Amino acid sequence: MNESQAIQESPMAGDRMSFGPLVSHARRLLSLPDSSGALDTAFFDRALRLAGLVDELSVQPELSGVRWNSRATQAAALFCEYGRACAARESRIPFEALLLAPYDEGTREACVDALMAAPLSAADGDDTRESAARALREWNRPATTSIEAQVLTEAIHLDDLGPLWAWWQARAAASAGASARQCLDLWRSRSAYGYWTRRIEDGLRFEWSRRLARRRIAAIQVFLEALSDQIEPAGVRYADNVRG
Repeated sequence: MNESQAIQESPMAGDRMSFGPLVSHARRLLSLPDSSGALDTAFFDRALRLAGLVDELSVQPELSGVRWNSRATQAAALFCEYGRACAARESRIPFEALLLAPYDEGTREACVDALMAAPLSAADGDDTRESAARALREWNRPATTSIEAQVLTEAIHLDDLGPLWAWWQARAAASAGASARQCLDLWRSRSAYGYWTRRIEDGLRFEWSRRLARRRIAAIQVFLEALSDQIEPAGVRYADNVRG
């Protein structure tokens, strides 16, 4: 099952059938040709993951009895990578670096512009489009009162934690000429001062998100310990033998 199938077959699939044209539109905007001419779907894949996470978050107890527009939040999720995709298409920043680049005001407004031009269902009305635009402008801003922005923030922060983070870091590092050891050292330095614990405690509000993030971080730790075992012992022994 691919990611577009997974998002349509989640518990809210019936409510999202009218999102088909929106997903197709996002796919066209977010899929970029790579150096070989093939389409790189990294931005689109992330948008689908975020929309799926919004679905998961919508049934968590923290949102029980809360009035909010889940469809607006899903729509915002589908377009929150448009600004970075534009920058990649225009080659302002190397594609690999963009996967980890921060969102500035220009990036947010580009996402809003794409959303406002997108084919939302007529049944959603202006309220859904306006709530989605507000979520794109206000996510990750502590003062926001928009529930849609708060849920989008949760989804983005959760997607930023886990094995895919390691993949994005490796991809960006490789494009910059960094070694596997340097990626490993970055992980160790962050772990040493509790970076990941603070990211989970400060960036995630839902208990379900925190449990999932802890499992993901543990999975990275297992992988990087295996990487360390492969990189270091043999090299250290060889260096010792040469010096001897």
